[in-house]
Amino acid sequence: SSPSSRISPSIIFDITKSERGPKVKAYELYIGERLGQSLLNLECGFVAYKCSLPECFINEFFVLPEFRNKGGADDLLNGLEKIAIENSCAFISGVVYVDDPGSHRTLKAAFKRGFKIKSAQNNSLIIVKKLEGV
Repeated sequence: SSPSSRISPSIIFDITKSERGPKVKAYELYIGERLGQSLLNLECGFVAYKCSLPECFINEFFVLPEFRNKGGADDLLNGLEKIAIENSCAFISGVVYVDDPGSHRTLKAAFKRGFKIKSAQNNSLIIVKKLEGV
């Protein structure tokens, strides 16, 4: 299973609060220290990412169920695109595992936002979006 499926519901619940609880802070520190990534937390979900020129790579992307099909993915991608451009990244990329639950939703949202399939191997698709204004 993917790392996002192993996150306990209590952590996901805390991420949606406006105040950062100790569990969120611990997860954010773990993402930074152990994985060298950053975390974008919004009310609708979170994105774990790493900007390493020329790319901003999405490691984890999670939209809470109540925000799906209601603009939650767009809000997260808008925030991530802004961060990527501020860090002079030329594109955003990520991997979608087609066997994961909800991968069809992920791909639908990604294609709607201008992502393209760069390559495919086994059960994974590498998707990429070139950023404007970089």
